[in-house]
Amino acid sequence: LRLRARTLGVLAAVWCVLGPVASHVLRAGRKAWPGDQPGFAALAAPGPLLRELTLTGYYPVLPWLTYLLAGMAVGRLDLRSPRVAAALAGGGAALAVAAWVGSALLLGLGGGARVLGSDLAERRYGTVPTDTWWWLAVEAPHTGTPFDLAHTTGTALMVLGVMLLLARAAPVLVWPLAAVGAIPLTLYTLHVTALALFPVEAAHAAGTSAGELLVTHLLAALVIGVAVRAAGRRGPLEAVVRALSGGARRAVVGGG
Repeated sequence: LRLRARTLGVLAAVWCVLGPVASHVLRAGRKAWPGDQPGFAALAAPGPLLRELTLTGYYPVLPWLTYLLAGMAVGRLDLRSPRVAAALAGGGAALAVAAWVGSALLLGLGGGARVLGSDLAERRYGTVPTDTWWWLAVEAPHTGTPFDLAHTTGTALMVLGVMLLLARAAPVLVWPLAAVGAIPLTLYTLHVTALALFPVEAAHAAGTSAGELLVTHLLAALVIGVAVRAAGRRGPLEAVVRALSGGARRAVVGGG
């Protein structure tokens, strides 16, 4: 919390590599796929619950700390500066391309794809198998590898930089997107809950295509985001997180 943007950026780059490596080592010998999602009953065993949330479960915290550190670094920059916005856009694009090319070279010319075989195409949820170190060369979505983390961080920085530049040129166009972006946790929770109650398979059975379902979710997010922003309110889950994180920050750095 007391670190400068440059230091946090360096830590994010270091953790982008060390986080997945630590996960690979600590999960050695365990099954590749996460188990059931933890429920309230898991609170009775806090040790295993902590291990699942940080290391072995769906989208574990350990490698995802890269995003937290990168986001904190960006938050300390002068985001009103066009030069900063351009640097985020260009640097993010370069990072994303470098991660994609690096993974492709290792898996192709390096021979990693031959080692991984058909398992390479399986969907992952934040962790990869630990039977070979070649898994850390994969760049596929949600694999939690150094290349995946670098690629997704790069694309996020690029989009942020472009949106900041667009906000200066045409703020009216960005206003609805900013409204949606102001309540991401609330909207994402609603999105996941809606998919659990009305999954893609049920949509197909009702004659709704996956594309139509996607458009419905996007429009719902836009309407809710704009309504909350127009009312001058904060998203309910964002308000809870702000209170908790604000209390933690004050405990560490004081109330200034």
